[in-house]
Amino acid sequence: MFDKDAVKAAYEDFASDFDAGWPLHIRSHQEWIAAHWPAACPENGTALDLGCGTGWMLKHLAAAHPAMSLYGSDFSPAMLKIARKAAPDAEIISGDIEDDAFTATLPQADIVLSLGILHHMADIDAHLRLLRQLGKAGGAAFLSCFACDGDVMQAYDAYLQENYDFYNQSLPHDVLTARLDALYPAAITAKEVFSGDGDTLWQIFRLDFPKS
Repeated sequence: MFDKDAVKAAYEDFASDFDAGWPLHIRSHQEWIAAHWPAACPENGTALDLGCGTGWMLKHLAAAHPAMSLYGSDFSPAMLKIARKAAPDAEIISGDIEDDAFTATLPQADIVLSLGILHHMADIDAHLRLLRQLGKAGGAAFLSCFACDGDVMQAYDAYLQENYDFYNQSLPHDVLTARLDALYPAAITAKEVFSGDGDTLWQIFRLDFPKS
C-alpha cells in the first residue's frame, strides 16, 4: 500500500547514487526541455522545480539561463544536501509538495517543473492542478513521469505497486493526456513518449498557461 513516508525514506537511500543510476533519464529530460523551452520566457524569469531531487535540472538551468531566479523543493534531506551543492545559486526549499500549507509559501514561476515524481503522488489530480496554481499567467510547465504503455511497462507498474510502498501508480499516455486536456484545454503544446534507462518508458509534456 502506498505510503508517503516510504517515498521520503526511499529517496534518502537513492540520493547518493541517483545521478549515476539514471544518466539517460537526466540527459533526455535536459535535452527535451531545452528543445521545447518557451521563446516568450523572460531571460530574468523564475523557474520552480518541484521534487528537485539532486538538483540535476536546476544545475542545467543555471548554466543555460544564468539570469533566471531558480527555486527547488524536495522533502528528502539527503537529496536537498546534494541539490544545494549542485545548484548553489538556487533557493532550495525543504517541504512536502502535497502539503497545501507548504505549497502556499512557494513562489509563482514562469516555468514550473515536475519531472519524474507524479507516480509518487498520493493525489495525482491535485498535483496536476498544482502546476497551474504555481505557474504565472502566460507561463509554462514541464511534466514528466513513467508511461504505463505496452506489456513491459504495465508489468513494471504492477510489480512496483505490489512490492514497493513508495510507488503509487503510472498512467498510460492517452489517459494522462486526457486528464491534462480536461484540466487545461489547449494547453499541451508539445508531448512525447521516450525510452529511459533500462526498459523504462517516459512521457513528457509542455503546458502553456493563458496570459489571463
